[in-house]
Amino acid sequence: MFIPTLVVLLLFCPCLNSAEPIELTDKTWKKMLSGHWMVEFYAPWCSACQKFQPVWNDFSTATSSQDLNVASVNIEQYSILSSRFRIAQLPTVFYVRNGVFRKYEGERSLKALKAYINNEEWQNTEPIPSYLAPNGFWMSFTASSANVPELVKDFFTSLQDEYGLPKWVVYPLTCLAVVFVGAGLGTGIVSFLNTLSVIVSKIFKKKSTTPNEKTTDTSLSEADHTDDIENKDQTIRQRRLET
Repeated sequence: MFIPTLVVLLLFCPCLNSAEPIELTDKTWKKMLSGHWMVEFYAPWCSACQKFQPVWNDFSTATSSQDLNVASVNIEQYSILSSRFRIAQLPTVFYVRNGVFRKYEGERSLKALKAYINNEEWQNTEPIPSYLAPNGFWMSFTASSANVPELVKDFFTSLQDEYGLPKWVVYPLTCLAVVFVGAGLGTGIVSFLNTLSVIVSKIFKKKSTTPNEKTTDTSLSEADHTDDIENKDQTIRQRRLET
């Protein structure tokens, strides 16, 4: 009697067989670098996200038995991830397969999402270039720069709450911290640009010197050939005069 009742409950009560999306944070987002993931970026105040949320939950339930992790990121709480992933519209969905990122551009329907995975339609989507990938150097640098105000805020709060310093001491220390952080970032950017310019200039010098060297060698050989002709002419004239 118990087993048939359980089967009926599983069939007619989806809530018992549902799988909610995994909530990723700025501390756990790197989990998506291994395995297969579909990740949605949303905000609670976004009306389009609110309409899409039931579809996303159903998609998570429908693929719970597959080798696929369905996750969500709240950019209201983790704005640094919004900078890292270059989120320009909401909701935004990424398909991540073994650290390779693809942006989902299909319909926001359960049928389209399932077809994207089951029919491997993701192969028709161009991967995001490595230099723009969220785990790349440039996007990591951008995310760190975007996180500076949050770090300053935490620094200000810790000086007040943990060390009990008065505001007239905290404000100058915070200003100094901002100056040093800005100077460090500026120095890093300048050093990077200088190194890049040196590398580029060396590449162009190599390309430009090779044709010039060939031209110089050609001009020298032509000059030598002209001298030989003039010497021959002078020798012939001297012989004619002697005869």
